[in-house]
Formats: sequence, structure tokens, C-alpha cells
Amino acid sequence: MLYLKIKEIMQYAGIRSPHGFLMRVFGYRKTKAYNLVNNKTRNINLDDLSEICHMLNCTPNDLLWWDNSKKLKAHEGHSLILNLNKPHKNPDWKFVHAGLSIEDNIKLREIAEKILLENKKK
Repeated sequence: MLYLKIKEIMQYAGIRSPHGFLMRVFGYRKTKAYNLVNNKTRNINLDDLSEICHMLNCTPNDLLWWDNSKKLKAHEGHSLILNLNKPHKNPDWKFVHAGLSIEDNIKLREIAEKILLENKKK
């Protein structure tokens, strides 16, 4: 079955309150925003999907994941399994930074700055 991972993608983008963001930016009602963020909806219209992808600079594939343990089972090697991955647990960055040495935090910042610079050039 297909599921949304809007919450995880928004957290990766630094959005701390995904449902509040959807309400504020897109004008979604509280229930609609909550259902989208918490995977409580079984449908999403293409206009909403387009707006979310545009705002987050992502593709629909980034927002969807396939759970092979539910009603529909795909065979091993199926495109759904290969391309629509389960969301990763978003790390709490303050704990990540606290667990790194100063030198490693500097390296991490340099890597992030390099990625940001590359993305500006695109």
C-alpha cells in the first residue's frame, strides 16, 4: 500500500510544525493538515500534491512510500519496493552535534555549506 511521508520530508526541510505549515501556507483546515501529516488520509488530490512538491522542491516519489506488509504485496524487485522507500527516522540534530567532536562538527558544517552552494548554482 502507498503511504505519505510528508511529515518526514518537511522535518528534513527544517519545518518544525508540518501541520501548522500546511495550515498557514496552503490554508488547509486543521483536520486536513493533520490527516496529511499523520498518514490518516487515503487520498490526496493532484493540486495539493503539486503545491506541496513545489513548496518543498521535491517530487511525488519523495512524498510516497510503499509498505509491502499490508493488503497489496509487490514481488521482490518491483519498482514500488525499489523506488518508494519507507521514511527514515529524522535525527534530532542537537544530539547529533553534541555527539560529534568540534572537528567533526566543522567538517559537517563545511559539507552542508558546499551542498548549499551547489544547490544555488542549479
